[in-house]
Amino acid sequence: TITAHVKARLAANQGLASFDIHVSTTKGVVHLTGTVDSDAAKQLAGQVAGKTDAVRGVVNELKVKGG
Repeated sequence: TITAHVKARLAANQGLASFDIHVSTTKGVVHLTGTVDSDAAKQLAGQVAGKTDAVRGVVNELKVKGG
């Protein structure tokens, strides 16, 4: 259910909704993969995931386009 909550929060965030962000969770640690268009979007995704209930940590492996 953590994965579903993180996905819903990312989709609801106007700055992140257009990106293809993949979310998986292992023992409360959320892993983010996919591609975004800026470092700011990458940081925002990590913050949104980290503020989700029951998340113990975030591994942010998002790639920045052209980076």
